[in-house]
Amino acid sequence: MPVSLAILIDLLIIAGLAGFGALLIALILGRPGPLEYASLAFPIGSGAFTWLLFLCSWAGVPLGLASVLVVFALAVGLAFLLRRLARTARPRKGRVPPPASPSGPSRLHRLGLFAAVGLFMAIVAPLAVGRAHSYWDAAAGWMAKGYGIALEGDVRAAETWGAWGLSYPLNIPLQSMLFRVFDGDRLPGSMLVFPMYTLSMALGIYRFWRKQAVGEWQSLIGVLLLLTHPLILLHSSIGYANLPTTVYVALGACWMVEGLAGQRHAEIATGSLLLGFAAWTRPEAVGYGMLLVPGLLLLERLVRRRWTSPLSALFPLVILAGMWFLFGGTAVRESKLGGAVGTVLPTLQAGEFRLFELYLIPRLLAERALDPRIWGYLFQAAGVLCLAGLPRLLLRRASFQQWAITLATAICASIPIGIFYVRSFSLQEDFIPLLNRSFDRAFMPAATMLLLLGVLLFFGSPGAADQPSPASAP
Repeated sequence: MPVSLAILIDLLIIAGLAGFGALLIALILGRPGPLEYASLAFPIGSGAFTWLLFLCSWAGVPLGLASVLVVFALAVGLAFLLRRLARTARPRKGRVPPPASPSGPSRLHRLGLFAAVGLFMAIVAPLAVGRAHSYWDAAAGWMAKGYGIALEGDVRAAETWGAWGLSYPLNIPLQSMLFRVFDGDRLPGSMLVFPMYTLSMALGIYRFWRKQAVGEWQSLIGVLLLLTHPLILLHSSIGYANLPTTVYVALGACWMVEGLAGQRHAEIATGSLLLGFAAWTRPEAVGYGMLLVPGLLLLERLVRRRWTSPLSALFPLVILAGMWFLFGGTAVRESKLGGAVGTVLPTLQAGEFRLFELYLIPRLLAERALDPRIWGYLFQAAGVLCLAGLPRLLLRRASFQQWAITLATAICASIPIGIFYVRSFSLQEDFIPLLNRSFDRAFMPAATMLLLLGVLLFFGSPGAADQPSPASAP
């Protein structure tokens, strides 16, 4: 197959996933704007389609070129039909539009944003393809499993292909399977999904900042800090699942907070859906959703003196995560992390609390956070912004969104610390090498949320987009 044809096919796969995601976004949100489409189409489309393929394969449908095309056509057709029915029914419900967004960007600012994301894709996409599957986790896990599924036509092939059996969800392997089925993944085009995830996150966080009345140029500078971050740049081109997980968690938190602030259940469900796809990407990511959703609902009760029905906040997350753990739960429990969880209680009952290992985790983070070769200047910049914006929280002049993102950041920071503390119960001399090797990428969701929080606290407006919409009734 000529390389030019392989490139065309790979781009069509990306466009097909994004197009499917755009239909789902329109179905859920009603009238999304350009930034909603640009930031959500690919992560939601790719996560939803791979989950459908997983269900079909689990039900006995062989996965191959023909079946993938049929499933895609049926999924797109159904989404399009439901969208048409929803548009027909909506006027009869007297739909009230959501609160207005800040004024549109100036022409110069729009050009700056396009230039930033365009330059990022022009540099990182070829780099990702050129690096191919040269890193261990990408080759031994995600890609090997995807190729095995393509060869055997069954998601159960992931148990024997690659590393770790079925202890990891199949979002990324099934995406690589698509490229393998259609053109043999010659480039390999499967590596293009990672810069696409980064681009989606940058645009989604930019959108959230602007919705909270953060200025145009302040939001653009925040996007530049994110896109030029060394760890983000690295993971945009090496094929690890930590970056897609970070994207789902960060965008899920933004949409959940925004929906709760305005009592708009469609936005709450979008946040829950994204958190569910995080769990569909890495097993430990279910913890983000299971802590973020109750935490934010409780915060709303304390700050806003109201309860929001938990159905839209929990249903997508529980369905997505629950179906995967029903399929692969045994493998998850028998994995290294699952085995470590089983040793925690007996070790604590024996009086061994592993406090030194608990001390090592934040100490290592503090040492590496100041190394510009690893984290750039993200922690320094975000730390200054958070400290400068702290008086808003202390003087109770912060919006619900600012309080909620503060809580979400704290939760996202506590989860990797808790995971590695649990891992310390099953490791002895290998614990420090594990920290040095894996903690940075495990902390990516928290670091991203910290930057999001710093910009929001310092530059955001306390009263931005904080009024509920009458259209939010379930």
